[in-house]
Amino acid sequence: MAAASLLVEILLGDKREAMGSAKRLIVSRAAFVPSFLAAVVSERRAALSARVAAAYAFGFIGGWASARPLLGVLRDASESADLRSHVAEALGNIADSRALEPLGDTLLSENPPSLKLWCIYAITEIGGTRALAILSEFDDRRRRGRLREELEKALKRLAAPGG
Repeated sequence: MAAASLLVEILLGDKREAMGSAKRLIVSRAAFVPSFLAAVVSERRAALSARVAAAYAFGFIGGWASARPLLGVLRDASESADLRSHVAEALGNIADSRALEPLGDTLLSENPPSLKLWCIYAITEIGGTRALAILSEFDDRRRRGRLREELEKALKRLAAPGG
């Protein structure tokens, strides 16, 4: 199926169809797609399912050059936590260190635990000394439960040789 048709299915399909089309789009690797996906993620008039599917696909085929709209969504507390979580995941998957500060700001701010989990994932995927510093700062706040478990795993992974 042509990339354009898949993009239309992301925009117009239900949640399941949108995500299925996003997965097929990842395989297509069409050159114009990352910019389009970023535009869909940031388009408030689009269905949430389309925005989530676009964020998911962006994480596999996008790049930093197209990521600016995603940063706006991540920072916008009025956006759905589910969408912002998928954006955090996408930023982790593209693994560009320039996403560390926005992810860290989101992690350290008052946000839902589900979003914080995806920020921990993303920061860990990006890695490096700055990632370790951000997670250590978050660790100083003594979180409990699932956040604590994920944080401990992330800190161990980043502190390991080659982490």
